[in-house]
Amino acid sequence: LVDDVRSSDADVQRFCLQTLGNLCFLPRSRDVLMSVEGSVEVLCNALESKNSNVVRYAAGCIRTLVGDEHTRERVKEVEGIKRTLLSLTSHKNAKVREHSTSALARMYGDQHTSSTHPQHM
Repeated sequence: LVDDVRSSDADVQRFCLQTLGNLCFLPRSRDVLMSVEGSVEVLCNALESKNSNVVRYAAGCIRTLVGDEHTRERVKEVEGIKRTLLSLTSHKNAKVREHSTSALARMYGDQHTSSTHPQHM
């Protein structure tokens, strides 16, 4: 699934991200995903897609991953993730805003989102 997130077809990307996001609710699935080299970077790169549904599901997946203290630090290590998530808090898609704001709060605490973008809380 991680390899297919790189597909040039936005529908394939979206469905893979949606599946990965759902699987990430299970601790064992998170562990498997974390064991795949480059998987976190692939998910984070999907946040920069021009397709808002791809971004929505990538942000949802990141939100779920950072809800677990064991996977949170790995996501925080990705270069530019904080900047990317901050930029998504003003995205046109409400779900993208919700997921990115929640991910930031889980990663860095509410102070990094509430004062900057209170309208999205």
